[in-house]
Amino acid sequence: MLTLAKNENKDLYLDKTGNIALSEDLQACIEACECAVSTMLKEQIYQQDEGVPNFDLIWSGVPNYAQAEIAIRNILETVENVEEVLNFSYSVENGNTFSYNAIIKTTFGIGEVYSGL
Repeated sequence: MLTLAKNENKDLYLDKTGNIALSEDLQACIEACECAVSTMLKEQIYQQDEGVPNFDLIWSGVPNYAQAEIAIRNILETVENVEEVLNFSYSVENGNTFSYNAIIKTTFGIGEVYSGL
């Protein structure tokens, strides 16, 4: 598995030879998972049924964090090479930052996916 690599600021960067950096195998799978979770429902023009319904579940009205967890787990399990979500936890800070941490089992091994929405 290959994907464009991202640095700590979630930006693309150049490798030592001046080419766009690539991630392979487990790291590529982790980065694909982070991208999938950060995609909002109806954000993609041609695939409006894909993405996390974070406005509906987290930011509008009464938050439903249990359903948000289920939605994120489901999205993670659709990513290529992800076999299972082994563990999932989340936290809400100041009512405006939803952060998650997921341990995933992939065909490349065990990895950790974490970020905030």
